[in-house]
Amino acid sequence: MSVLDEPIWSSLNGAHARLAEGGRLARRYPPEIGPLTGLAAQTKECYAELASLLGPDDVAVQFLSEDAAAPTGWTTTRRIVMFQMICRTPPPAPKRTDWIELSKEDVPAMLEITKITLPGPFRPRTIELGGYVGFKEGGRLAAMAGYRTRPDGHVEISAVATHPDFQGRGLAKALVAKLARDVFESGKTPILGVRDDNAGAIGLYKSLGFEPRIKQAVLALKRPR
Repeated sequence: MSVLDEPIWSSLNGAHARLAEGGRLARRYPPEIGPLTGLAAQTKECYAELASLLGPDDVAVQFLSEDAAAPTGWTTTRRIVMFQMICRTPPPAPKRTDWIELSKEDVPAMLEITKITLPGPFRPRTIELGGYVGFKEGGRLAAMAGYRTRPDGHVEISAVATHPDFQGRGLAKALVAKLARDVFESGKTPILGVRDDNAGAIGLYKSLGFEPRIKQAVLALKRPR
């Protein structure tokens, strides 16, 4: 099995082990960073350890096989299907390069733009996963993107978002190209996830050299009460 089949578990046991909460069977990111969780296996024992890490209102998000369903007693609050895409050669350098590195001072604007565009979970400490860059127009955050999981040998590009007032200018494409090139320069391979029904985003990523690898179900789960 490739580490990309279990990217969250690989990341929480590797590059992000310092952030991980949990133990041998189940791990999660701190809730202020995000709801992503990983299991050593899809077993009752692993889910029991995951349940011990969660509060009654916490949601555990997992990337699973396309046909996956919630285990007995768990509640699915959301289910989507995504393509996991991988880029094997660096994309061309973007024409626009006036991006800026985003910092903690930008988090309120980042939370605002992700609330509008819904690129995936983004919380007050998500920026700690690193690499966040963006474009500003007239002092406003127009577009952003950064890194999330880091399964062995790979880096996931995530939170790709453009405010509706600035769409159609190629901002997201430039940011993803920049981040992907940086990943290659670090000796790793970029990946990303996109809803399987988001034809526009899929086309954009394909234009940069990303290709679908597998389909995965993204399940948001609540523990048994």
